[in-house]
Amino acid sequence: MDTKFHRIKYEMNRLQYKFSTSVRVRFAETDAQQVVYNSNYLVYFEVGRVNYFRNMGIKFSWSGDNQYDITLAGASCQFKSPARFDDEIEIFVRVPEIRHTSFIFEYLLINKATDAMVACGHTVMVLLDAATHKPVQIPEELRKKLESFEKGS
Repeated sequence: MDTKFHRIKYEMNRLQYKFSTSVRVRFAETDAQQVVYNSNYLVYFEVGRVNYFRNMGIKFSWSGDNQYDITLAGASCQFKSPARFDDEIEIFVRVPEIRHTSFIFEYLLINKATDAMVACGHTVMVLLDAATHKPVQIPEELRKKLESFEKGS
């Protein structure tokens, strides 16, 4: 087990995030207590991640025109306060670390009406060769694009 995976600190300052997107909680995402069911937070992370890539013009093989694919290698979520049906959640997303074949996404979910932190977490994403599904080194062009965006340059 990668111990660094467990040492990541969640940054609570929204100013540290250069990108955010929103989602409105649908009734089907709630449980018997009318609170967002825990696994749906990973769906919200994915919404944030996909929109982050889309915002940067980055496409992977699911679009059918790229040599790379990406897979989820690990995830962690800390639940802070309940989100309920029809709440609008702002999903803050950033990439604080780029490794050899993987990178880390961090997420901060905020209830837009109450300004309460709903959840925070991270995912470890591994870049794959779309044909072989084997991990590949992060291309320099992608690394530079992510680093440039995160540094605000």
